[in-house]
Amino acid sequence: MRDRVRVLCFYYCFAADAGLLKHSTWTVVTSSAAFSVRSFLGLVTVESGLLVFGGYAGSGAFFNDLWLSEDAGLTWREIAATGAGPGTRSAGRLVPLRSGDSCLQIAGWQRGYLQGGASGAVLYHSDAWVVPEI
Repeated sequence: MRDRVRVLCFYYCFAADAGLLKHSTWTVVTSSAAFSVRSFLGLVTVESGLLVFGGYAGSGAFFNDLWLSEDAGLTWREIAATGAGPGTRSAGRLVPLRSGDSCLQIAGWQRGYLQGGASGAVLYHSDAWVVPEI
């Protein structure tokens, strides 16, 4: 079996043959991931599979939830981390640590929204958090 590349785009998961992306046919892996629709999410590969963190859904809806797929994007389950964690944000980066499922979540941004839905100031995060072993 050829190596496959999984690409998570907003709400859909796609797969393509690694190394052959120019000539490959994309395949929808799932069109209904368990987490809500979002963009600007963090994604990283860890020992157990794929981790998704945070993201943005428009109109002031930012997330700080953590999701795991152990089957390359077919199914997802929410991970309930204990203790304090990073606040809601989008465009944060997830970086795998040396081994296991632990990773580093760093930075990101969110936009404030004023009463009535008017867009407010952008808040840029410069914090870093270690996501614990799953």
